[in-house]
Amino acid sequence: VPTVANAAGGGVCKEAGEGEKILPFTSCTTQCAAGYTQSVRYLSCRSGTFTPKSVECKPDPCDAPVGVKFVSKEGSCKEGKSLTSGSSCTSQCLAGYTPSVAT
Repeated sequence: VPTVANAAGGGVCKEAGEGEKILPFTSCTTQCAAGYTQSVRYLSCRSGTFTPKSVECKPDPCDAPVGVKFVSKEGSCKEGKSLTSGSSCTSQCLAGYTPSVAT
């Protein structure tokens, strides 16, 4: 079973611990640590090779702030309702109002 950054505590495969093997011609259900989502749901073992060849645990996106007074009709962030982890939200308000925090 491959070692994957940000995998769940027991490893990326629910059916086998980190560094353990799964049986040929079987599959494992992938899992990630809280706050991360797997790039594929299953890994299959065929002739000593996993299909797909790799899996990643990617950071979950963040939701744009809600409940903000005088927010623009398009939402609180120019970037949209969901932001990629590590990105910034550019605040936007109704005409005549200025954001207290720009980003």
